[in-house]
Amino acid sequence: MPPIKRHITARGGILLLLSMGLFLMGAHFSNNLIFLISFLMIALIVAAAITQWRGLKDVSVRLVPPEMASVGTSLRLVFQIDGLKSRRLDAAVVSGQVKASPIDEEANSLIAEIDTSQRMVMHLEKPRLLSTDQFGLFRAERLLSSDECPIPLELTIYPSPDWAQPASPGQSTTPAGLCFARGEIAGLRPYRVGDNPADISWRATARHKELIVREFDVRDRDNAHLYDWADVASKGVEPALSSLSAAVLSSIRDGVPTGLNLPGEKISVGEGPAQSKRLLRALAAFPAD
Repeated sequence: MPPIKRHITARGGILLLLSMGLFLMGAHFSNNLIFLISFLMIALIVAAAITQWRGLKDVSVRLVPPEMASVGTSLRLVFQIDGLKSRRLDAAVVSGQVKASPIDEEANSLIAEIDTSQRMVMHLEKPRLLSTDQFGLFRAERLLSSDECPIPLELTIYPSPDWAQPASPGQSTTPAGLCFARGEIAGLRPYRVGDNPADISWRATARHKELIVREFDVRDRDNAHLYDWADVASKGVEPALSSLSAAVLSSIRDGVPTGLNLPGEKISVGEGPAQSKRLLRALAAFPAD
């Protein structure tokens, strides 16, 4: 577990100085009442220090990685807390970009709402735990370990989809060289001139004493969509990105291989959740100008 750093707050410092001043005043005037008040204040400080020390002791955290979100929707960081002994617990990101709400006592979790008012790819530094005593005199903090929080922590807020006017694949419906795609392995056959060396099955070759290659099922990819920025650029940056966002989400949802051609970046046709994340991340990171 990363080391815990402890600090006295401004309120705690003032109370400590005041208690020391009263103690010296009681010693100077031999006043038992002043002594009593100063001892009570010192006892309060000691009790607060002990309580605060236990705040982060044996506390473990698990950050639930958030999904991508579109502009204007909800995106939250959820910190699951185990071993909590103090309710005076908060969480913040070191960069200061995100702070968590007060702890949910029923779910033992801290929830940080992310601002999704504009599209972006947000890189957050390691979050840290903050703990204070019930009097607010001391504060402790520690960074979350790599086991508790995946690093790097990247949050993607992609353009809000314009479902009314999604981009059209236009002339890019059938990209050259992408008319067919491999499916499952269909079988083996002898090597023929022109076959891809990567398709050679060396285990079967050793068994048959000749070059054997793997054959694959072929799936039609005439419906592959390669969306081009030039087709929507006339709408303006944000409306164009919203149109592309709707088109990409719709194509991936329908299982259509999808690609994206942006200024300075071209994402080849692909499919599945990983491809969806690549495409939406590119739209989220697109320059504003």
